[in-house]
Amino acid sequence: MGELAYYPCAGVTVSAKQDEHFEGTAYEISTAKKLLVAVQGDPIEPAVYLGLFLGLRRSEVVGLRWKDMDMENGIVHIRNTVVRFRTVSEQEKTKSKASKRDLFMPDALKAYLQKLWEKQEEDRKLTGWKYSGDEHLCQWPDGTTYLREYVSRRFEKVLRQNNLPKIRFHELRHTAGSILVNGGHTIKQVQEFLGLEKASTTLDIYTHISLEGKKNTAQVLGDLLA
Repeated sequence: MGELAYYPCAGVTVSAKQDEHFEGTAYEISTAKKLLVAVQGDPIEPAVYLGLFLGLRRSEVVGLRWKDMDMENGIVHIRNTVVRFRTVSEQEKTKSKASKRDLFMPDALKAYLQKLWEKQEEDRKLTGWKYSGDEHLCQWPDGTTYLREYVSRRFEKVLRQNNLPKIRFHELRHTAGSILVNGGHTIKQVQEFLGLEKASTTLDIYTHISLEGKKNTAQVLGDLLA
């Protein structure tokens, strides 16, 4: 008799859930405002502001540098990302071509970032580290850049300490997209704002219709049928 055939995939079961797509969660505006209050003075306050106000990915948040900021004209240039976890490894590129984008700062964010800059200027004077133009918005007083994993861990702790619904840091991006859609912005506008290649991705993942929005939709249909 010949040798028995060997099948490396024998016994492997394919999950029946493989066709299911990931659907994240998003905060309502009222909860997002509570989060902004909760992170006041916390090390990840800048990261949360950037995640909510600009819908940035975690890698974009940690990779954002002051030289990417045009404070005079209120423009943020998304060009750089941090791609490793346990050590900082940066890339002068974004996740995709669509991810490379320019965003305008809302007035509230611009005012916050101006105060952040002033605080980091004080840190520079106190610690003596030299500003080189590559410093990040999310960094320690000695100029050390935050690690991506730290942002996630600290974010989870802030939510737990303030009894806020548990979400991932990335879902601040979902929240930003959902708020824009519920506010009447088109899918195309939100797609470009978030730096997504396909509008379908915006529809499938990054938009969550609020309960009030669903109520209004149902009422419109009811009024028309009545």
